[in-house]
Amino acid sequence: PIILNEADPKISLGGFTSPESNGKTVWQWAVVASSFVYIYTDSEDKINLHFEINPSPCKTPQNIIISEYPNKEIKIINLGETGQKIEISLNMNRGEYVKLLYFKTNGQVCRVKGDPRDLYYEIKNVKLFDLQTN
Repeated sequence: PIILNEADPKISLGGFTSPESNGKTVWQWAVVASSFVYIYTDSEDKINLHFEINPSPCKTPQNIIISEYPNKEIKIINLGETGQKIEISLNMNRGEYVKLLYFKTNGQVCRVKGDPRDLYYEIKNVKLFDLQTN
């Protein structure tokens, strides 16, 4: 299912859990090795996507490749035992209202006692910034 991000309804995630929150931050777990993010915008310029990415509780090292549809590789994240803050700049073309980003990991699934979900990594505090210039 596609999950609308509580913090920004212009962002939808697929292959992730429903949003979880502690009142200060919002996070979602990737529960499949290949997930995706849809970005909806009426911008005709650049947009920036900001988020934090954190390892699963198993802290298994992994590479996450982020690609823009259909197959333009835009970022490789080497995720170890600690998280990273990520910023991705995307160019929007006139009449283009949706961007599709694929997230693919080579990491192993993490299973935590008492949690039935397959966890790969966490994406947290997803925010979209419109850099439109007038």
